[in-house]
Amino acid sequence: MKRVYFIFLAVLTLLVFASLSMATHHAVKIAQKDGVGKYLTDTEGKTLYYIKIEIYFPRQSDLPLPRPSVVSFCKMLFSNVRA
Repeated sequence: MKRVYFIFLAVLTLLVFASLSMATHHAVKIAQKDGVGKYLTDTEGKTLYYIKIEIYFPRQSDLPLPRPSVVSFCKMLFSNVRA
C-alpha cells in the first residue's frame, strides 16, 4: 500500500511541475519608440535580438591559383612549338 501511495505521489508531483513549467507564457510583441522605431520585446518588455551567423565556404573558383613551377611553365610555353 505504501508503494502505491509513493508512486501516486511521485506522478502527481511530476504532473504539477510539468503544468507549472508549461504555464509560463512566451510571447513576442512589437514595441515602438520615438527615434528608434519598431523593435521586438518579450512579455516583460525586454528587447529581443536576432543574430544571424554567416559561415563562408569559398568556392573552388574563389581559391587562389597555385603558382606554376618553372618546369610546368616551360612545358606550357613550348607545348605548341613544333620542330
